[in-house]
Amino acid sequence: MASGAMISTLVALGTMPIISRIFDKDDFGVYAVFVSVTSLVGMFATAFYPTAFVIPKFKVDFLKLLKASIFGMLITTTVVCIAILLFKETFVRSFNLGNIQTYIWLLPIGIIFSESFKIIQNWNVRNAKFNKNASSNVSMKLSERVLNIFTGTVYAPSPGSLIYSYLVSLSVGISFLYQKRMFTEFKAALQLPLKQVFHTCREYIKYPLFVMPANFINKFTSDLPLYFLALYFSASITGGFSFALTLLNVPFKIIGNSLASVFYHKAAQIHLENPSTLSEFTINLHLKMLIVGSIVFGVIFAFGEFLFSFVFGTEWALAGKFASLLSIYYIYRVISSPLSKIFSITRNEQYTLWINITLAVSRTISIYFGVLTEDPLTAVLYFSVGNLIGYFITNLLVFYILKANLVKIVLTDIAIILCSFAFFYYLNLWFIKI
Repeated sequence: MASGAMISTLVALGTMPIISRIFDKDDFGVYAVFVSVTSLVGMFATAFYPTAFVIPKFKVDFLKLLKASIFGMLITTTVVCIAILLFKETFVRSFNLGNIQTYIWLLPIGIIFSESFKIIQNWNVRNAKFNKNASSNVSMKLSERVLNIFTGTVYAPSPGSLIYSYLVSLSVGISFLYQKRMFTEFKAALQLPLKQVFHTCREYIKYPLFVMPANFINKFTSDLPLYFLALYFSASITGGFSFALTLLNVPFKIIGNSLASVFYHKAAQIHLENPSTLSEFTINLHLKMLIVGSIVFGVIFAFGEFLFSFVFGTEWALAGKFASLLSIYYIYRVISSPLSKIFSITRNEQYTLWINITLAVSRTISIYFGVLTEDPLTAVLYFSVGNLIGYFITNLLVFYILKANLVKIVLTDIAIILCSFAFFYYLNLWFIKI
């Protein structure tokens, strides 16, 4: 799993200097908005039941959740097609999304591909097939980057090149996730009576009631800068911000997401077999991730502008400044990715909603007052601080549920982060002087 994440990271980092010289910030801005809208709409498709695949003790309950997820995806995609047909102009005009109007008919395809990928990925998590997920992530990232370079050089660079590459890479990722036994389980799921499926869905009702809206709120508000920067500034600035997020998401995926599914599976087992050790297991993971994250994002905090200018070209210096500001909260975003699974494991899914409402309020207020300053850097700084507050509260709540020593954890976090960031900050000052 870790090796797969490492390979994906190397592919992403190795190709970004090439891609950044083919596509401009406007292209990245349109692409980022398209992916964001696809992800937001897609969240309603499966009601987040796939994230519960690992929970049921009996296989038949898992199959019921699988059938509900597939049906929900197909129904939602149909509704989206009808909505685009009837309300396309109103939707584009209301959200100032004129730049993606050409590609809006690709949204249903994006939903089918992205949600199918999530369904099969969580299917593999239940079966502990982490290597399949890792190889899929590598193939998906590699195919996307190759297509980015090919379409951007053979044809004229455009947002469409990035979007088509993204959709094709999803199909490649799905093909690597698939296992032969899945077809048998898929047929068994389709044969289950809908009445039984509805009964199991009610048993896991916290997922559509709490987990789904919580994640929608989280995703929408985390993407608020994309919409605010496009609305108040320009597509070029939006592209610089999305480029910074793309690079920051590399360590986020390798440190946070790559561990999330493994942690989820292991922590769920511990909770069932020896729950008294779950707190210690979580604290140990938290400390390791905190140390690694402080080093990685400490470097970005201090050297972001220089690194982006040197590696990707001087036109991406603004993206480097954005990355430096965003690194302030990315440490806790990385840590909360696996740790937030504790809410599902301990059947406290309702906390997920309240945490994400807190994050949403913090983000909305911060980005709103940020754009009023008429300075995109200040807006992103406010947004970063708002996120830091929300994610810090999330981690505290996790350890509160586990009955851990909160004071000790907070003091340890502050000491490690301050030491790391201060070290790299003064190292940067020394570097400038010489």
